[in-house]
Amino acid sequence: MKKSILLALVATLAFAVGFGSVATAGTGDSAQASKKGKAKGCKGKKGKGKGKGCKGKGKAPSWPPADGTYSGGEGVGLTIRGGGKKATLEFAGGDSKTCVPLPIDPEATSVTTTKSTFKASGASSSSIAITWSITVTPGLQYRLVIDSSYTFPDQDPCDKPGVEFKGKLTKAG
Repeated sequence: MKKSILLALVATLAFAVGFGSVATAGTGDSAQASKKGKAKGCKGKKGKGKGKGCKGKGKAPSWPPADGTYSGGEGVGLTIRGGGKKATLEFAGGDSKTCVPLPIDPEATSVTTTKSTFKASGASSSSIAITWSITVTPGLQYRLVIDSSYTFPDQDPCDKPGVEFKGKLTKAG
């Protein structure tokens, strides 16, 4: 009688353990991570890197930049309109790096977008000659180059070509 009770107890225990592991395998964290990893296209070889899982890549910025106003450092701003076909540079001026004494907001004469860059450029030929070009990459990193010069009576002339400003744009509106 003891043998049959012992066998019944062992069989019941094995039965319970077997169903318990099957039940948790379908709902456990490892099953969820595996499903998520496969859905994201994580690469890896079976049996290696156990427990590491896939690392999240974070939210990628939309590309090309959406219409709106973007601001950067050192008085640099950019307004994009028309589905990325028009742009206006905003530059505070008044610094010693350029010959731009006052804020300007020239309209771009050329705007192009590729898979990896948004480029806008323009020129002004008023009393202060200004040529500018801005390149923005998908991380919203920008590089602005300004050529500026002027010649006024009773003042020393100013000529500052190729002045660069670099930074990251943030969408303001």
